[in-house]
Amino acid sequence: MEEPIAKRLRNARKGEIDLTPLSNRISELLAQRNESLRAAGLKAGLDHQFVRRIVNGERPNMIACIMLADYFGINPNELLQLAQWPMLKIFDIAHGNSTKQISPETVDLALDLTEINSADSRRNLVSAFRTIVSEFRKRG
Repeated sequence: MEEPIAKRLRNARKGEIDLTPLSNRISELLAQRNESLRAAGLKAGLDHQFVRRIVNGERPNMIACIMLADYFGINPNELLQLAQWPMLKIFDIAHGNSTKQISPETVDLALDLTEINSADSRRNLVSAFRTIVSEFRKRG
C-alpha cells in the first residue's frame, strides 16, 4: 500500500536536496518564453522575487510548484518531482486502462504533437518515434 501523503511530505522535508535540476528547468522554461524572472513570477501569481529565489536554489512549496507549472503549461508533477516533493496522483495521466503512469516529458511530447495540424505529419512523427523507441529497447 502506498504511503499517505502526510508521511511522504514529512519524508520529503528531511535531508539535503539538490535543486539544480529545478533551477535549470525553470531557466529553460523562461528562455523558451523569452521572459524575465520577475514577469513570470507575477504572471504566475507569485511574489515578484519568488522565481528568482527558486532559480538561485530556494525550494518552493508545493503550491508554488503547481502555480508555476500551471503558468508554464506543464504537468505540475514535473516541478514537484524536481523540487523533491511527492508527486500527486491527481496530476498523473494514465493511458486507457493501463496501470503505467506517463512521465511528464512524455506528456509534453504528446502535447507538442497535438499542435501539429496535419494528421499525416502527426502519424509519421509518431511512427518515427515508435521506431526509435523500438530500436532503443532492443539495445537494452
